[in-house]
Amino acid sequence: MEASSRGLVDSVVTLNNIAYYIRRRLELTLSGELSKEWLPATAIDFSEEQLPLTASSVEDKFKRFSASDDVFNSNFSGLLIIQTNAKAEKFYVPVGIKAHIQETEWHDRIPEGPYFVKGSSVHQAWRLYPDQLNSFMAATVPDDAVPYKFRTLPASGYDGLYQAVAVPSRLYSNRSEQKPLDGMRITVKDNIHLDGMVTTLGCLAFAQYYGVQNTTSDYLKGLIELGAVIVGKTKLSSFAGTEVPPKGPIDYFAPFNARGDGYQGPQDSSSGAGSATGGYDWIDASICTDIPSAQNFDKIGLMARTPETLQRIVDSSININPDDSIKNVMEIIYPTDWLPTKDAAQMEMIEGFVKALDKSLDLVRTEISLSKEWSITGPEELRETPLQDYLKRTGLSINMYLGYHNFDSFREGYLAKFGVKPYISPVRLRNGKFFGNGPAGGSYNGNWFPTILGLPQIVVPTGIISATGSDSALIDIAKNALSKSGWPTTVKAGRLMFDLGDNERHVAYEAES
Repeated sequence: MEASSRGLVDSVVTLNNIAYYIRRRLELTLSGELSKEWLPATAIDFSEEQLPLTASSVEDKFKRFSASDDVFNSNFSGLLIIQTNAKAEKFYVPVGIKAHIQETEWHDRIPEGPYFVKGSSVHQAWRLYPDQLNSFMAATVPDDAVPYKFRTLPASGYDGLYQAVAVPSRLYSNRSEQKPLDGMRITVKDNIHLDGMVTTLGCLAFAQYYGVQNTTSDYLKGLIELGAVIVGKTKLSSFAGTEVPPKGPIDYFAPFNARGDGYQGPQDSSSGAGSATGGYDWIDASICTDIPSAQNFDKIGLMARTPETLQRIVDSSININPDDSIKNVMEIIYPTDWLPTKDAAQMEMIEGFVKALDKSLDLVRTEISLSKEWSITGPEELRETPLQDYLKRTGLSINMYLGYHNFDSFREGYLAKFGVKPYISPVRLRNGKFFGNGPAGGSYNGNWFPTILGLPQIVVPTGIISATGSDSALIDIAKNALSKSGWPTTVKAGRLMFDLGDNERHVAYEAES
């Protein structure tokens, strides 16, 4: 049966101090009316071949549901919706179990899991989590009446101190070749459009001027087609720049970093995405951007806690021609222009990972100085100019200048519409003045190297880059390097990234955790 939207009324139900959003979409119409009020229930499949139904078989299903899902719990065990190909009269329901027998064909069935029933209508149960880290600009739920359209979640669910975010049961997902991301809970950085939602770009004036968007990003449409579930838009520095608390951001309160004492500063423009992915185990991945101010270098960035999650997204959604040649890595390039750094603790991590790469690939790093290569192979008339000097305004020209002037029409339009100039964060307001006359320190940053060259990069814990088209292979290389050294390949959500261990890294080896 095809699900449809019916009864456009939003409902929130609290069961034993856990709040649930009841999705508007009608999933199933029962053969009889059960309740005039919202009633929690669990749908299960039970074929004629599995008869008789026993209390232990139901209990086994409940145990499996509880082990794999954070939405299902005993609150939903009071009523069973038994979907079966058997005649109702063949069923004997054990004493103590309240059940509705729904005779239906397999292709008309809804996924097993928790639901809410009112009358004969069955709706999905989405659990509400409080956004205690202030990671989200807005929580979203599907519009259900229009494809790829969303609405702001109309609920706080708890004491009102935090906004709530709704997530569907993991039991609803049925991963397949056509839907490899089915049920994956993702967040979206709030500089990417969703139909029905405001895109703030971290700037209140920008949100006021453009209002609700009427289109969804093509990339996000693709993720939705693959089964991903978008649960909210995450905060960012204004105009996707770099604002670090407590000096910024200004228009919206900054997200918290869950690590350590909970008051470590979030970093760079995708701060909300990092806060949500690193802080909440009920979020699987976040969609971000890198250097969106310059069209030629506007790149998708992905955040996740496992390489498997990253690989599923990359393999199914990144439009690339995979380059299998990287599987035969010939060299590990170690750029002495940037390494070693002055931070001893950081270098200890970097050295440890490079040694893990050496061991995994059975190679020894090759040290290279780009500055030296430039002095030998660069254009003859420029070889005497140090590479650092030649590139010192690169970031200003690309990021800051374009990051300012790409929004000229916004500033002009806002002034015309409201009669006043829009408030712009001081960090962004100054950027347009630097083109051609950069500050004395220059602006070239080695961290921009892969984005400017269009190369894939993964950070685990230091950044490694490889040839264009080798995104998936690069994830494999990083994962193998970690696992062969016994290092964890999964990052935990919350205060600690890893289980503690008694070694020089203070991190438990994979076998110990």
